[in-house]
Order: sequence, then C-alpha cells, then structure tokens
Amino acid sequence: MRVIVIEKFPLPVIGMELLVEDYFVFSSSFTEILHRHIPTIKEVDIFESEGDFLASREIFSQNPEFVEYFQALKKEKSPYIINNGFVLLGLVTKDNACVVVVLAGADPLFLQKMSNSWLDEKIVLIQREFHLLKQARVDAQTGLLNLTNLYSLLDSASVTQNLMLALVELPPVSTSFRRNIKYTHRCVSLLKTFIRGRSILHYIGHNTFALVLQRGEEQDRSAFESSLVSYLKTEGCARVHVGSSVMRKGRLGEEDCPKGINLLDEAWTALNKASKRGPFSFCDYTSLAFPEKQPLAHPDATVVRKISRWCKPLNSFSLVLFRCDSGQGGVVELIEPLVCNYKSARMGRDLYVLCPEMDKLQITNWVREILGKVSALGDAVSISAGVTCYPFSDISISETPFCCKKALLHAEFFGPRSYAIFDHVTFNISGDVYFGEGDFNLAVKEYRRGLKSCAGDVNLHNSLGVTLALMNRVRQADDCFRSALATDKDNFMALYNLGLSKQAQGSNKEAVKYMDKAFQIRDGADVDPRLISDLKLQLGVLCCETGLYDSSICYIEEWLTDVKETVDTGKVHYFLGVNYFNLNEPRRAIQSLERALRFNGFDDRALNLLGRLYFQEQEGTDVALSLCLKSIELDPDNTEYKLYLAEIYVSIGAFFSAQKLLKVCLKKKQYRAFAQLLMAEGYVKEGMAKRAEGWFVKALKQEKLEKHIKNRVKHGLQSCQAIQRNM
Repeated sequence: MRVIVIEKFPLPVIGMELLVEDYFVFSSSFTEILHRHIPTIKEVDIFESEGDFLASREIFSQNPEFVEYFQALKKEKSPYIINNGFVLLGLVTKDNACVVVVLAGADPLFLQKMSNSWLDEKIVLIQREFHLLKQARVDAQTGLLNLTNLYSLLDSASVTQNLMLALVELPPVSTSFRRNIKYTHRCVSLLKTFIRGRSILHYIGHNTFALVLQRGEEQDRSAFESSLVSYLKTEGCARVHVGSSVMRKGRLGEEDCPKGINLLDEAWTALNKASKRGPFSFCDYTSLAFPEKQPLAHPDATVVRKISRWCKPLNSFSLVLFRCDSGQGGVVELIEPLVCNYKSARMGRDLYVLCPEMDKLQITNWVREILGKVSALGDAVSISAGVTCYPFSDISISETPFCCKKALLHAEFFGPRSYAIFDHVTFNISGDVYFGEGDFNLAVKEYRRGLKSCAGDVNLHNSLGVTLALMNRVRQADDCFRSALATDKDNFMALYNLGLSKQAQGSNKEAVKYMDKAFQIRDGADVDPRLISDLKLQLGVLCCETGLYDSSICYIEEWLTDVKETVDTGKVHYFLGVNYFNLNEPRRAIQSLERALRFNGFDDRALNLLGRLYFQEQEGTDVALSLCLKSIELDPDNTEYKLYLAEIYVSIGAFFSAQKLLKVCLKKKQYRAFAQLLMAEGYVKEGMAKRAEGWFVKALKQEKLEKHIKNRVKHGLQSCQAIQRNM
C-alpha cells in the first residue's frame, strides 16, 4: 500500500464554541448584551453551582421551589423560568454543561406581557451574539484572549481597582513560521503554569503577552517580575523582557486619554526600556517616571555639595541621616535641639548631622543616645537613623550622604526606632533594591563593592551570581557560586543556584550532583518552603533526563503532594510518562502522557511517546500513526520522531512512505542501526528477502548495538536465510 504523506498546516483551528468559563470571563460584555435585548432588567447574575445560586439571595435559599427551578434548568428540562419577578435562563455550553443566568429588577408589567415565543427568539439572538463576541475576543493562534479584549478590560476597569499590567515579550530565535508557532504554544504553556490562575492572560501578537493582575501581586511587583524572568529563563526561553505599570487607587488617566489605554502605554514604555537592558530583564514604569520617589533616589545635589565642603578638611568623620519611620512627619524640629553642637543640613523632612572624628563605636553610642531621647517623648514619635563612617572601603566623601540613605534601608530590617551603620550588608541590600527595579548593572556594581569590603560574604557571592546569570554571564556566575561554596561548602543557596546554572548549560549530571546535595541539607537551611518545593521539581526533571527514573518519580510525587494536584501541574506528567516508559510500566506511562496532553495538546514529545506506546501496546495503529504524525508536524526536523513513524509505516505495509523517512534517519549515526533494521523488515514484508538480508547484515555490523535491536536483527537474518533456502 502506497501512502502519500501530506504535511498539515501547523496552525490548527481553535474551537470557538461557548464554554462555561466564557460566561464568567466575558461577564461584563455578556451583561451588556442581556441589557440590550431584554429591557428594564437591573441586575444580572451568572451561576454554575447550586450552592452559589442559593447563597446569592435570601429568597432563593428559603424557597424550595427555586432549588427545583435551578435543577430543572441544569438538566435542560426547561430553557427558562419566570417567577417572583425573576427571569432564570438555562444556557447550554459545548461541554454539555449549563449555566444559570438570573435576571432581576425587570418591570413587572413588561414581564407580564412577555410572550414565550419572544423570549425564545431573544435567547437564540443572545447566544448568537455572545458566540460572535467570543470569536472577536479570542486569538485564533493561541486560544488566549486577544488585544481587543485587553482594551475592553482596561477601559472598563474602575480607578478603585488596583490593577497591574505586565507585558511579557518572548522573542523567538528562529525566523521559521513553523518553529515560531511551536515556540509560541510552548510559551503559552509556560505562562499558564507560572500564573496558575492569578492573572488574566492575553496574547497581543509577535510573541508578546499581557498579564492583568490584582493589587495583591502589585504589592510584591519586583518579586513577581524577577521570579517570572528567572522561571522563563530556566525553562529555556532565549530572551525574556517584562514591562509593567500599576493602576493605583484614585489615579486617573490624562484628560484626553482613557485610563486603560494610559496603563497600556506605560507598560509598553517600560517594556521598551527592559528590552535594552539585556536578554533577561524587566522594568516598571514607576521607576522611569518617578525616579525621585524610588528608595535609592540620589540626595539633593545642593545638600551633597554642602556636606562635601564640610567634610573635605576631615580625615575621618561619621555622617548620620535621621528620618521619621512613618514617612509622614518631619524630624528637624525634634532632632535639631539635640544636635545643636554639630553641623546639620536639612533635606526635605530629613536631617543630616556631621560628627567629626567619631569612630564606629563612638557614633553607635551617640546615635543610640539620640534615638533614646526621642523615644522618651512617647510612642507617637518614631525615628530611625542611617550612619556612614568615613573612611570605609572605596566610598568617596561625596558618596557619604547617599550611603546614609542606603544605611536607612538597611535599618528598616530591624524595625522602627532602629539604626544601621553602612557596611558590606548594606551593599547587598542596595544591590537587591536595584535588582528589584530590574537594573542589573547597578546591582552588580553594588554586590562587587560589597565583596571588596568583605570578600568572604556568602550572600553577596550568591546575589552577584544570580544577577550575572540573568545577564547571561554564565561562567562569571558559576565562579561566584563556587566562591560561596569555598567559604561554606554546605550553603543551600549556592548549591541550588549552581545546580540551576548547570541545568541551564545542559550539564544535567553536574546539576543533579549540586541539587541533590542541596536537597540533603534542606532541613538545616533557613529557606522559603516554596524554594524546597521548586528544588523537588527541578530534581524530578533532571533525574528523568539523566536516567535516574525511580528517583525522578519520588521527587515529582513529593512535589505534587506539596502543590496539590491541579491542572497547572500537568507539565510534570510528561516526565512521569518517560519514567514509567523506561521502567517498563507502559500502562502507567500511557496514563501520565494522556494527562500531559490534556494540559498541553501541543507537546510534541508527549505526542510522539504516546504514539509509540499505543503502537507497542496495540492500542490502535491508526491512533498511534496520528499521534506520531502530529509530533512531526510540530517538530519537523526531529529525526527520532521520523524513525518511530517509519516503524509504524513498516508495520502497516506502507514501506514506500517508511523508506523516505528512513533515508533521512540513516544519515544520523545514533539512529543508523535501528533504521537499517527497519529497512530490512520492510523488505521482508515486500517479499524481497535477498535485499532484506543485506540490510540485516549492515545493522549487525554497527557498533554497540542495543540488546533488543540486536535480537531483532539476528532473528530477522535467520528468517531471511531460511526463506532463501526454501526458495
């Protein structure tokens, strides 16, 4: 049988049928449609569960007939029910589910005159219009919400909402249309896994995504952005740029610009800045628009010049910056009477005080005394201090006012009414601030200056290494982690970070070594439990890729226990499938791979392996063939996929199609023996025993034949020889 292989277009049609979640995702627009078609209604509520329906109104929970109404609508016994001034609609979705829509507040006279035929017609029109709405709001390539929906969402957002908009640009490496499609689908899968329902995800084109988050994420914006960039880098994205902006309470857009569009423009501006910072970078619009409001904004130049003039003749001194902890009140009136014997300079509500010739011990006692006197005034007053002792490390006299601001940030770690003296830890903290703002170059400078003053600080080595890794300076990053381990061989973070670095470089065995050691010492390490959970996941993946299949299963199952099984954990099921496949547990492998494909139907690895297993376990040759063909559509240059597709073609007698694939496979040394075996078996099926024997002999001559291939070759060769003797 001759089979012509037709290559399918790599962009499949995305189903646009209405699903249950669509009624909630597009609830605002759906409500507008209902108001337009059914006049006088005042309220619209949408329910999927009976519990939510009954809890929404007291009349529903106290009146048993409403339970019957809800159940009748869910079971599709009636398309609508009108009772007690309410109109209840039962709208069926593609997945044979039903949502119940409650319309309330309609004019009683209107309800009385409303005919069944009129309402039937309106329901058809409403569902048709809603279906068209979904088509207009969903991207055909990814199935995500599109730019049109983003505009609608932002424009309808209230200024009382605290929204964060993050634009994520993931530029592909290849210019090939097919490869770009595959990369885009992979990016969608990665982002869905990362956000886990915390954000509304949009695709706005050219591998750029928009994430709309609530205030909870904005409060820890920099942590969200840096963890997103690190995650996508670890997962193999070649470049990652993130730009964000926040809609705060009470903030309005410009007079001639809608607030939503304004937010999008700001995030776009930040994204452009991030793209210039390096391959892995992020930026928030606030840091660009209001640099003076940032934690490390430079002191007023006039004040700096004044203090520099005072300090120039001095060989040593201490400079103190006093600030009110609440940030609301001033300290000048409180502190000036207590420091009248010293030179002082106001900067807004803060006060600099110069203490000549005071060393670290003296200034410590003096600051404690001043803070004690202020505290004695009562709980209503709370002041902290940042201190810089000169000389220290490589800081200059003109830097000391700025160093005092950094020391104040350091003091915040100790709570109100505290102080900190500028040291190597302060450099680490200021570096972390720059890192949180996405300015990796300044962060690196701070960490390196900190190491000049304390070369053995493990935290500084780790911080510098992480930052250099995000800047793609991998060797320098590894050196930092090794320096940390030279000081503390059991440092959890250094082991974990070095393992991640080796994983990114493809040195998986080394990565397992470092991460496994980190896992062994985890109980004695004071680290975030989420980090331990991530370590289990990374070890599960790495052990799978290095052939430690039993260990991989243990790590992944522990991770699944930590995070609880949800749709967002679907990606690990591919690795479970690989583990079970290699441990010769095909049934469990099939179950895991099917779950992986429910999570991401575009995972070519899972498609191919599942196809092989269906073929191997005789679950249906047609299905196996379809899965293997799909995997090649997604990754057309994968020789291994072609080899296993050829095996299926040989088994069904489509040797002509198999030959075309095997000719490609024969060029690759690692696949040559198996390709020669399949050539031989194909010729056997064609009744050409002599030619088959030649291919069996070629296969037998290959070095380091795997046992199962060698056995098939020997058996096939004996069969060929027997056929020829009987001819």
